[in-house]
Amino acid sequence: MANFIIGFDKAFKAATVNPENFDSEGNINWDFVDADICMDLQEAGIEFDQDLYDEEFEVSAREWIEWNENVYAAAV
Repeated sequence: MANFIIGFDKAFKAATVNPENFDSEGNINWDFVDADICMDLQEAGIEFDQDLYDEEFEVSAREWIEWNENVYAAAV
């Protein structure tokens, strides 16, 4: 399980800084992030656990959104 979480976190971070995963207005496309993470985990040979993946994705996405909202609010 630890290997999965480490791999997921690495893939999530890479996907959320990939410019291809944002639209022309700067909004993140979570479907693209999801696809990138799945591909990265598969390429790394990490055993996939759908329930754990769903939980990690939900928590990580929520944290990412909150962090970015706070950064934006502090910049305005």
